[in-house]
Amino acid sequence: MLDDLDRKIADIRMDISQNDEDNSKMKEKLNKLEERADDLEKEINELDEEAEENWAQTKDDLEKKFNDIKDSIKDLTDKDN
Repeated sequence: MLDDLDRKIADIRMDISQNDEDNSKMKEKLNKLEERADDLEKEINELDEEAEENWAQTKDDLEKKFNDIKDSIKDLTDKDN
């Protein structure tokens, strides 16, 4: 999606340099697209950070559960001996 916005921004920049009559409208569109691209990039970065935090927490939870099960198995096998 960001690549599409980058292409549109590049197209508008080219249009601005080729057509002086509509420069103000094109510049306005360009500014809006750049702002939207920045907003989307910020949102993606926030989601990425959140996903990394969630993954780290999930990994820690799984390791704890694994170790608990491993300890339970060890306790059971020690009782048998």
